[in-house]
Amino acid sequence: MFEIIYCSVATRVMDPSDITSILRTSRRHNQRAEITGMLVYYGHSQEFMQLIEGEESAVHRLMDRIGRDARHQSINIVHQGAKAERSFPDWSMGYCELQPSTLASICGLKDVSETKMIDYVGTGKRSVAKRLMDSLHQQMAK
Repeated sequence: MFEIIYCSVATRVMDPSDITSILRTSRRHNQRAEITGMLVYYGHSQEFMQLIEGEESAVHRLMDRIGRDARHQSINIVHQGAKAERSFPDWSMGYCELQPSTLASICGLKDVSETKMIDYVGTGKRSVAKRLMDSLHQQMAK
């Protein structure tokens, strides 16, 4: 089992129909490729964060596709590596629209008015990114 967590910046403001399209395509593809994970969209600064997990070659193929997707720019891999088991075994692609107050609460911030998610979960900060994903996953499971 292998995972990648990345952040990227949307090339334009994503409206609900854009997100629905991304999720519909992702879920169909991921189910065939046996990939699971979660997509987070932080509309406050037009950022995505995604955890994808599965067989290593399938995860790398998906990252290649994401890298060619015109809706993303500034793709920053926060973490990649082997793992013992899936974090999202039942989700071909979970989704959460992250609110500034949630980011502030999870990351222990007081003011997020100028905050970009990448500033808190950027390269080498796997534990922060993973904690954010785990916390959002738990909130959604309630």
